[in-house]
Amino acid sequence: MPTGQKPIRVLTVDVQALLRKGIRSLLGIRHATDGGRTCATLPTMLGAAPAPQVSILSPDQDSEAAIVLGRAFVNDPPLKLILPHVTDLVERAHILSVVFALALTRQRLSGQPVFGIIRERRVAAVAITEGAQRHSTKAPLLKGLGMLFRMISAVGLAGTLRAVRFGQEIGKNRPREPHLYLSVIGVDPEQQGRHLGIALLDHLRSLLNLHSDWIGIYLETATECNLGYYARAGYQQLGEMHPLGVTMWSMMLARAQDDERQFPAVRFRGGSTTHTPAASRPKSRTTADSSG
Repeated sequence: MPTGQKPIRVLTVDVQALLRKGIRSLLGIRHATDGGRTCATLPTMLGAAPAPQVSILSPDQDSEAAIVLGRAFVNDPPLKLILPHVTDLVERAHILSVVFALALTRQRLSGQPVFGIIRERRVAAVAITEGAQRHSTKAPLLKGLGMLFRMISAVGLAGTLRAVRFGQEIGKNRPREPHLYLSVIGVDPEQQGRHLGIALLDHLRSLLNLHSDWIGIYLETATECNLGYYARAGYQQLGEMHPLGVTMWSMMLARAQDDERQFPAVRFRGGSTTHTPAASRPKSRTTADSSG
């Protein structure tokens, strides 16, 4: 999460207003897990405050969740590359809130839950996953077309196509075995440093313990200095990839009995990345406290 940055005032989402302002920038749906934050840090005193409570957000909280994610991802490396002409942070967060609103709609249609933390009666942190429910349904055709048209209206055809390409590229990296995919995790910049990020990670770990068929929790990050943060939370680095020229790293929190499993190499169009087998890497510590 950004540090030393002034809070961002996010305007009410209004796609027509965006179009009137002439925004024609490219935009892709970000599937990273760290909201583009700067290096996460661990507090020096553990247990100083009660652990934040994670809950399943209701659909009527999606608008708040979309704004939180827009703010959290405002400095995300892939989105900064995809939105090179949108330099104003408020405007960029505004656009991202539209995109995340569509991502949350898709999440609801697929039957997957949205996890979050409420502080002061407002959404403060959000995690979007795939695999938390065994059943999923595809969006009805008309509903899917409606979402597509909304995406094009918000970011343009070129941005929509780039979003699809980005998702396809990072999708090639996902394990074939059953797992929980942490596609997005974000904390409102005003709520950083309050144990919210680690609380979400701990909650997902508890879900992993309930599903013996899952090999682990898989994520990607585009922020190199957060590799250590996730490692302290028990995640192992699997490999490196470069979708749309952006350097990203894949990581896995493996089940205890799978710590020595051999993760396969991951190949991408136009290049390849090789995962270092877990058995040949030093084991990561499995304890961590909040960083946001």
